Amino acid sequence: MGYMKYGDETQQIIIWNLPSHSIIPYILDSVICLGVMLTLPLMNYPVIEILEDLLFAQGRILGPPKPETDPSSGQSTVQTDYQPLVDEDDDEIIAILKRLPVANSIPDSVSAWKRNLFRAILVCAESGIAIAFKNEYAYFSAFVGAVGGTLLAYIIPCVIHLKLHGRRLWLPVIIKDIILIMFGIVGGVASVFASAVAIFDG
Repeated sequence: MGYMKYGDETQQIIIWNLPSHSIIPYILDSVICLGVMLTLPLMNYPVIEILEDLLFAQGRILGPPKPETDPSSGQSTVQTDYQPLVDEDDDEIIAILKRLPVANSIPDSVSAWKRNLFRAILVCAESGIAIAFKNEYAYFSAFVGAVGGTLLAYIIPCVIHLKLHGRRLWLPVIIKDIILIMFGIVGGVASVFASAVAIFDG
């Protein structure tokens, strides 16, 4: 609709095409800023979880050393910060839990200031990227969408669907999921290539 209205004069952010003397662009800018402030912590949460595990978990670069084990018993000789989530006498629950992947957690011995400093550095790095790419917002946004958007919209849902229900699905449904996965891969690769060319040529 933006291109239909403004043609070649369409800006990277469509509200830049609105009349500057109107109050509507200021209202929209304020709402967008509010939306970014409220959604940034939510979008950063999984990134922080993954990166903190790589940095601060036991045996990692900035984390405490892994507990030593007693060769005779195979048990840890160091008291850890973890507590059991279920009664160890319940054999049925223990059998189920042993089949599930276990997420790592950051030990309490890691100082809170280290984690807060890392999070502050991450936010500053994101701000630096936003400032550096302020004039290439459309290209950078297209690049992020090509990588993350195609994975979230086309590939991952279909892969999960096939993984969980693949043996019970009708053949047309399986074919549909495979077509969507292939469409996501081809579209994502093409978008990444086009975005990279536009960024480097611009």
